Amino acid sequence: MATQEDVCRLCGESPNSGKSLRLWDGNRYCSKCLEQAAPELADFALSNPQLEETRSESVNATLPRYSSYRRAMVISLVFYVFAFTWLVLSGDIFEVIGVIVFCMLLGELIFGYWLYLNMSPFHQASDPQPRVSVRDGIVELHKGERLLYAAKLANCEWIDLSKSKYAKLGSPGEMCREFLVLVLPRAWWLGVDKAALCGFTSTTRNIWVNFLTIADVPQRGADVSI
Repeated sequence: MATQEDVCRLCGESPNSGKSLRLWDGNRYCSKCLEQAAPELADFALSNPQLEETRSESVNATLPRYSSYRRAMVISLVFYVFAFTWLVLSGDIFEVIGVIVFCMLLGELIFGYWLYLNMSPFHQASDPQPRVSVRDGIVELHKGERLLYAAKLANCEWIDLSKSKYAKLGSPGEMCREFLVLVLPRAWWLGVDKAALCGFTSTTRNIWVNFLTIADVPQRGADVSI
């Protein structure tokens, strides 16, 4: 009797011939479904127990970090609304001035915290030669031998930079190449999500796109900031 681990994730059937393959998301897929969805994945997965790619030194990428600034602005705006409400309710202008100054300082402190997280070399996707890997449903971002961050693949998203109007490579006027971005989620108080570039060649790009598609990893809109 076939167990849940033996059945194909796509068709839900257990292969009669026993020909199935476990991909990097930790799920099994029958040869028929793989042949229909992405035939090149089977051969690649057989020779690669984990899907990984290291960014070349020639790649100079800068990804937009608009989310953190918006969050900081929203948090600061909440404090200002609080100060204005205090003014309306109390009517004491001097007391309200003190509250406004306090809110401004607190807002600047919060903004500085977001900025620090945003500029940290451990956070930037432009950190030199990072390596991203996927195995057993876990995405890991490494720099050398050091593990920078890890997340469940099921919680991640991916972005096609070739369709993004924000991401740039090289000079400010040069549009990005056809790279992909894996977005690894973080708790909101830790700053913006981790971003890992991949798909630097046409071959690896096709592998990543087909794998992320067959594994049902959500694709984030191209015009949505990271």
